[in-house]
Amino acid sequence: MFKGLVLAKTSFEARQPSSGARKFIKTQIFKTKKVTYIYVPGDLASQHITQNDIVTCVGIGGAKSKTLGDIPVTCFRVIKVNGLSLKDLCTGKKTKLNI
Repeated sequence: MFKGLVLAKTSFEARQPSSGARKFIKTQIFKTKKVTYIYVPGDLASQHITQNDIVTCVGIGGAKSKTLGDIPVTCFRVIKVNGLSLKDLCTGKKTKLNI
């Protein structure tokens, strides 16, 4: 589990035979200063993430820390945005403060 700073939002095509765009964020990891892509799970979840937010990420669950299923590029996923659960933000139980 690690934290990072959101630099940009983007999307990538899913691998064959699936179709559709998978949402990702380009993130700079605090501890290593490396820039990587992180998967954003859930419908409309990417609209709750903006540039310069702090996100908490975990492994995506693939075998031997690899990618999972048709999700390309990364082996990490977002679980929290600015200390708030991404699941709670998507369901509307909590709202993000805009300062």
